Amino acid sequence: MPSQLDDLKAELTRLTQRAQALIAPLDDAQLAASPPSGGWSIGQCFTHLDKVGRLYTEKLSQAVDGARARGLSGKEPYRMGLLGRLFVRSQEPPVRRKIGAPAAFVPGDLTPHEAFARYAEMHTILADVMTRAEGLPLDRMKITSARLRLNVFETFHSTLAHERRHLWQVEQISNALSNTPEPAR
Repeated sequence: MPSQLDDLKAELTRLTQRAQALIAPLDDAQLAASPPSGGWSIGQCFTHLDKVGRLYTEKLSQAVDGARARGLSGKEPYRMGLLGRLFVRSQEPPVRRKIGAPAAFVPGDLTPHEAFARYAEMHTILADVMTRAEGLPLDRMKITSARLRLNVFETFHSTLAHERRHLWQVEQISNALSNTPEPAR
């Protein structure tokens, strides 16, 4: 029977594959285009996911390394508290409420392909952190970010929910762009 961390790593793999499938049929112009209603382009969504993912991956890695150094151990089943469950649910698609991104997470000037490559690389790093977290008390190790204090298990879940949220956004942008009439020449 797969462990809870195995399930999270499998979900991470599915998200990478879904992202690849979403961008595969799109050309550079489509990846860089903002939707007709305004907002981020698909490339900017991946830049945002990479920035957020790298910050949380670093925090998670530090928590895992710190717990290992202190000789902590734990076992499944890991649990999420009420705040963690509510936060994860708030991140899930479809988007019910827009949440402004802090300045540190606003997309930069990467090309869409650079953004996606960094995003995929970040997934590899996050999967490694999940592997290194095995055998630790993930539901008793805390991480503070954005005024929230979540345990490591909740943070893994919220990171993946945030990814699902923005992949849903990418899908919406792609659909909007494909329904936009070609400009007259």
